[in-house]
Parts: sequence; structure tokens; C-alpha cells
Amino acid sequence: MTDRPNSDVPGSEPELDEKVLIRLFDLAGPEQTIEILDRLIMDLREVQQVLNRARSVDIATLRRQNHTLIGIAGTVGAAPLHRLALEAGRLLREGPEPGAEAVVAGLRPMVDRLISSLIAMRAGR
Repeated sequence: MTDRPNSDVPGSEPELDEKVLIRLFDLAGPEQTIEILDRLIMDLREVQQVLNRARSVDIATLRRQNHTLIGIAGTVGAAPLHRLALEAGRLLREGPEPGAEAVVAGLRPMVDRLISSLIAMRAGR
């Protein structure tokens, strides 16, 4: 059982539109694909570490890593994650708010799944 949207259901949206990522690879060229995937995975793991320690890191670090997440999610076609990260960024700019903690907590499993997807893509290359 998973909380991922089923892309076969009309109106649902996949967590990762792989076509977007494939277009990025096509633009960069096949020799850069592994390097791009490695960098994305590395950057997302840094974001993941900060999200896992969100209560103990300073707000500036959390904002900075969320900004990184916004960029990555938008670039690779992870639209639901991108939207949630944008919302987290808005809440983090507004200061400590009860909703910010819940939104940040919601990012964690999505980031985990994106990392897993990228690792699987890399293994297939």
C-alpha cells in the first residue's frame, strides 16, 4: 500500500514525471546523465538530512535547503513535491508557525521517494 498517486487514475498526478527528467538528460547528453543523477541524489540527501533534523537546525539552514529542494523538484518534474516545497518556503519565510512543521514533515517521505526513484534510474543506466 502506498500514498503515491496512481498515474492511471484520471486527474491524479505522478510524483515524478520521468519525461521531464529524460528531456534534461537529452539536453545534457548521454555522457552527463550519470553525473547529473549523482549530483541530484547528493543534493537531495543533504536536503533529507536537514529535514530529518528540522527541529534542531536554524531557520536559515532550513530555508536554504528548502530552496534547493524547490529548484530540484521543479527541474526534474516532481510537481507535487515542488508545490509542497513552495508552500513550505512561504511558511518558513513567515516565521515559526504550527503549519510549517507539518508541511516540512510532509516533505520528508516525498524526498525519500524521489531519492529512491533517482537511485533506481541511475542503476538502470
